[in-house]
Amino acid sequence: MPAGSGGARVVGDDVAVEQVDGAVRVVGVRRGMRHHDDRRAFLVQRAQQFHDFLAVHRVEVTGGFVRQYQRLAADHGAGDRDAFAARLVFSEPPAVRKNYHTDFDGDGTSDVAVFRGTTGLWAVRGVTRAYFGSSSDQPAPADYTGDGTTEIAVFRDTTGLWAVRGLTRLYFGTSTDSTVPGDYAPSGNWGLAIFRPASGLWAIRGVTRAYFGSSSDTVVPGDYDGDGSWDIGIFRSASGLWAIRGVTRLYFGSSLDAPVPADYDGSGADRAGIFRGSSGLWAIRGVSRLYFGGSGDIPVTR
Repeated sequence: MPAGSGGARVVGDDVAVEQVDGAVRVVGVRRGMRHHDDRRAFLVQRAQQFHDFLAVHRVEVTGGFVRQYQRLAADHGAGDRDAFAARLVFSEPPAVRKNYHTDFDGDGTSDVAVFRGTTGLWAVRGVTRAYFGSSSDQPAPADYTGDGTTEIAVFRDTTGLWAVRGLTRLYFGTSTDSTVPGDYAPSGNWGLAIFRPASGLWAIRGVTRAYFGSSSDTVVPGDYDGDGSWDIGIFRSASGLWAIRGVTRLYFGSSLDAPVPADYDGSGADRAGIFRGSSGLWAIRGVSRLYFGGSGDIPVTR
């Protein structure tokens, strides 16, 4: 439901809300509400809930805070029922964003960053330098708070420790697991997740556990259908199979390739893509083919 178009959604069991011409219009019936101020407070609350729903589902709205309330009509019906219509206009520009894997300053673009395990150094170009972690840790940066900024974090597989700098420490996973944090809920913030190759287990903390893939697969989670929620996925290089759980199965690439899925065309959905180090080929399914880099290079997309 893009901005400026109609489309109603019921929020709760007593009010309908729709987005029309860049504003949120609330239309509904509420029992026992005759006082104007009560109605206004109720409408503001419901409109904010609808706004939050839109934000979570990556739908653009006209802002974040109610700055104007206009009572369009009121029809006092029989008994204790009021029919009403109201329009609420939101101030501030849209706060719609994608969760970039390495946006350490929250400006909406990915930052160039390295983790040097020998010293625990995180160097984020033009943003910061910090020391966190050690040579026994896997880097696991992500937006764990949903504020649009990537947090420095590590996973210590010897103990299953996840340490998020300045935020939390908890235990999830074992030494045989690979980290696959992402926005699987979706909630706007990334959650802890692991893939256990020996059994094909995906354990997404607080969300789900599923079995998908095997020890010969490369994990490629992402939002392949553009619904705002990450999907479980694997790339099987022996056959070029991309299997995205509940979404699709397709063949693209070979055993020579490294998978590099990402949203390359700005559609809101990730595309299957490969990097072939022997020739420097980047092939993005349905989007483009180009040459950049070569053997020995590590492709970076998220």
